[in-house]
Amino acid sequence: RRYVDLMRGFGVTNMRFNITALNRSPSVFDVEDDDIIREIDIEPVYGIANAMGWRDNLSIEEKLEEDLDRINEFIQMENVAYRDGRPVVNFWGLDWVTWGGNELSSDFIDFVESEWESFEEFSQYLRSRLTTSGTEPYLKADVSNIGHFYRENPSYLERETRLLSELDAISNWFGAPEPNTEISREDHLEYQEDNFEGFRDFANDNNLDFIPVAYPGFDDRDNNCWGEDRYISPGPEYLSQMLELADNYRTTNRIDIASLNDVGEGHQILPTEDEGTARLEVLRDFHQN
Repeated sequence: RRYVDLMRGFGVTNMRFNITALNRSPSVFDVEDDDIIREIDIEPVYGIANAMGWRDNLSIEEKLEEDLDRINEFIQMENVAYRDGRPVVNFWGLDWVTWGGNELSSDFIDFVESEWESFEEFSQYLRSRLTTSGTEPYLKADVSNIGHFYRENPSYLERETRLLSELDAISNWFGAPEPNTEISREDHLEYQEDNFEGFRDFANDNNLDFIPVAYPGFDDRDNNCWGEDRYISPGPEYLSQMLELADNYRTTNRIDIASLNDVGEGHQILPTEDEGTARLEVLRDFHQN
């Protein structure tokens, strides 16, 4: 309840809800009758790589179908967020499907190639599978560094292009820094500007929207689960800089913010003892201007 009040009070319109851990954490379905939850539009975020790594008793096909059923259930909630008249579905790390850098990703590539003739057809299947009562979803993929790769060598992204070109939008994640790296704000802004430019070019060339992600920094040095000792000095000033950068390269009226409460990666915007509501105030001021 407090989170929703905070977000609405500082101009946030939508909240993204992670539905990857379908059987591992409390679900939004457990609180959907709570009136305060209904006061803000919510979007499902599905991390396909993580979801495929669990439930060893199921095949890849069984996992995918179970997860798509769950997403369908989610997007029929009355306060699911819409864009262009269609419910928004976020796929986090969808480029994992084309990566092939570990056994599970390679197995998924084999699965796609055995079930469909191309990655384009797989994306089309996701759209048709998530179409409800004749309304297609607005499909957005959060990926990482494709902007850099696209600027350097577009042919390197052949698989990714075929997969992503059938969606509606793409979005960056963090990109830099590399593991065990502390990077200055100035260096990271330069790195990410190059990435944003490549994302925008990729989006324009493939008739997609580019919805950039802005964040107040990054710090997973104390994260013992998936942390890789990466650090960009977090703070409201850096969030303001990232918002300005995102504003220069977005192709829609939307910018995503990471994140509400991910303290494990150090980019939360919730009030802190040291900063108070400074990060939220940056969002409010940017939104008002």
